[in-house]
Amino acid sequence: DSLLAAASGLTLSRRFEVWRATGWTVVANGDLLHRGDHVRQVFTFTADRDYDFACLNPHRPACLEPARPLSGYLDESGLSVYRAVADTENRFYFERVSKGRHVYTEEYFVDRSGTYRAGLAHIRSVYAPEFCAHTGSAVLQVE
Repeated sequence: DSLLAAASGLTLSRRFEVWRATGWTVVANGDLLHRGDHVRQVFTFTADRDYDFACLNPHRPACLEPARPLSGYLDESGLSVYRAVADTENRFYFERVSKGRHVYTEEYFVDRSGTYRAGLAHIRSVYAPEFCAHTGSAVLQVE
């Protein structure tokens, strides 16, 4: 019942991590999160060439609230990005994605219990949308 990843020109993977006393720990299938946990999504994407204006669009599980709730420009990990925060997703607009591997993270707080599906995360060249990739879906369980 889960969706699989796909790619063309760009590749994209996503993992969830939770902050514990020893640092960031990968959230594996079946791991329980708790209300109040500090969680982040780690996106790793690879470009087969230089791209101008790419958009990363990850759908956010309903149990997560952004640690930085305001939209705006950031310069992180060597990537200039505009974060557009919305109710169900955050969109990230990169001015330039150079050829190679890039890592981008976004932090959240868990605010309700239950079982939640993280939909697909997409990355796409804005001017050449045939160059795109998406992750598979994931499930988060919160008690």
